[in-house]
This record gives sequence, C-alpha cells and structure tokens, in this order.
Amino acid sequence: MPGIENQNSRIGEIKKKIARLSVQYLQLKSENKSLDIENKRLLDELGAANKKIEEIQNKDINLHLSRALEEDGAGKAADLRQRLDEYIREIEAVIALLKD
Repeated sequence: MPGIENQNSRIGEIKKKIARLSVQYLQLKSENKSLDIENKRLLDELGAANKKIEEIQNKDINLHLSRALEEDGAGKAADLRQRLDEYIREIEAVIALLKD
C-alpha cells in the first residue's frame, strides 16, 4: 500500500511542520512579551526624561523672568531715585527762597 504509506509520510511531515511552527509561535510570543515589557520600561524612562526637561525649562524660564524683573526693578528704582533727587532740589530751592 504505497499510497497509504505515502499519505502517512506526508501526514508525519505536516505534523512535524506544525510542531516546529508551534514552537516558533511560542518563541515569538515570548519575545513579543519581552519587547512589550522593554517598550513599557523605555516609555516610562522617556516620560521621566520629559518631566526632567520640563522642570529644567521651567527653571530656566523662571530664571529669565527673575532677571527681567530684577532689571526692571533696578530701572524703576533708579528712576524713582532720580525723581526724588529732583523733588529734593525743588524743596531746597523753595527753602532758599523762603530764607531770602
């Protein structure tokens, strides 16, 4: 019965291929799970890095704002001192007129 032996041989080959593909499938499934875990870890690291970058940018912005406010405040203080000096001179001039 060469036909039956031939079919049995072919069935045996198909079963071996199915077994090999099943093993490959399980290996790929395991690798995929490992990659998912690694991907999640990398995403977590990326999120933490983005948060640090945001904190650094906020500190940098705050530093620039502080400097701008200091410069603005220094400019306003100088302007007030100048105006105060002018008022003092005017008052001294009035006092001098009153003394005469």
